[in-house]
Amino acid sequence: MMLGLLLARAGVGVQVLEKHADFLRDFRGDTIHPSTLEVMHELGLAEGLLRLPHQKIPRFSARIADRDVTIADLSRLPVRSRFIAMMPQWDFLDFLAGEAKRYPSFRLRMNAEVTGLAERGQRRSGRRREREDRTGERRLKEIVAKYGWTEVNRYVGAILDYTERMTRQAILQIRDGVYEAEDFLDDDGIRGKPIAIRVKLAIKEGSAVIDFSNSDPQADGSVNAVYAITASVVFYVFRTLVGFPIPSNAGGMRPLRIIAPEGTIVNARPPAAVCGGNVETSQRIVDVLYKCLAQAMPDRIPAASQGTMNNLAFGAIDPRTRHPVAYYETVSGGMGARPTMHGLSGVHTHMTNSLNTPVEALEHTYPVRVLRYSLRHHSGGIGKWRGGDGVVRELRFLTRAQLTVLSERRKFAPYGLNGAEAGAPGVNLIARNDGKTEQLPSKFTRWVEEGDVLSIQTPGGGGWGPA
Repeated sequence: MMLGLLLARAGVGVQVLEKHADFLRDFRGDTIHPSTLEVMHELGLAEGLLRLPHQKIPRFSARIADRDVTIADLSRLPVRSRFIAMMPQWDFLDFLAGEAKRYPSFRLRMNAEVTGLAERGQRRSGRRREREDRTGERRLKEIVAKYGWTEVNRYVGAILDYTERMTRQAILQIRDGVYEAEDFLDDDGIRGKPIAIRVKLAIKEGSAVIDFSNSDPQADGSVNAVYAITASVVFYVFRTLVGFPIPSNAGGMRPLRIIAPEGTIVNARPPAAVCGGNVETSQRIVDVLYKCLAQAMPDRIPAASQGTMNNLAFGAIDPRTRHPVAYYETVSGGMGARPTMHGLSGVHTHMTNSLNTPVEALEHTYPVRVLRYSLRHHSGGIGKWRGGDGVVRELRFLTRAQLTVLSERRKFAPYGLNGAEAGAPGVNLIARNDGKTEQLPSKFTRWVEEGDVLSIQTPGGGGWGPA
């Protein structure tokens, strides 16, 4: 990366290849030595680099035979930075890449693994690289080359047929009949009115018709789902009924007929805003489908889980580096209780599978402090089987920032089943640095100032069965 930066500064066209999608994958060390820092001074980049979080180590000592012995004293070196800077190398490489990108002759390619050198005659003229997103294509071509297209196509058809058979077998466990249910989104973030999602489910002889015709029209705000999202949710719900691993493919859709009229909240037409359709409305479609299925197979279906991803995003200028930063995460909550056991607490469910953001990584990279990250005790619905608890996540902002939260289940709590209570709805709060506290709706954008604290209290899952 350093060579690429130097060549770009000299006006030489240069392309740097990185095997992974970011610099976090391989351990690359965490020390920047005085000699490297001196080079950064000569390039005029040391001041910007040392604005990044780091620790300075000017000397090394050890206790030997009850004596403190100095092993190395860097303060005597004839350089401007007489210390080792302890800094994750991915931060260092990100910094170098950012500086190099200022030059039009520099290009950085991620996900580009070098697999060999290209030769032209007796000269090496370049390098061969493999793009990660071509691996599947290459392997498929190898299979076809080995077995022939006819044989491969036969096996592909057999896999699709197998998934179809297993899906039909699962649907046969549902009593034939027509079942209906409805559930609601809090609002679209603009109008403030609840939005209904209604489904009529017709089961007959191993097939299902899933009809959303009575759902509300598409909304002005960004909670509209496109048909692909709705179809994916239907596929997911029926896939969970199978009960054992099967290939996920189009064969699982053959027994299902989806009716989702254009212009509704579950099949919006352009130019509808659809961001929240993927992350929030998808969760409510899951809830309404399970609510419907609970009528047909009550001993199989869990109560509603938190029903939201609690999307949190903010942008700011980091006062440590004076660079813009942007952050996005989703926050876990309570799982709905199941017919034979309690729901799990503090987990992602259904249409979300985000990893937890470690507190240390968040505070190291962004101008925030995590004041609290805990379970929200007693937020799960009471019943024979309790719903899982949500979580409380509180962030103190260390600088002015623009904050956006896109969430749900702040008005309509996750339902319980078979006589159990609902889970507690979620809460969004901002405690201002002047002592005032503001309770906010499920969807909002606000400016926060240094010292303000955001508290997201996520919903608990519904309970199952009478207590």
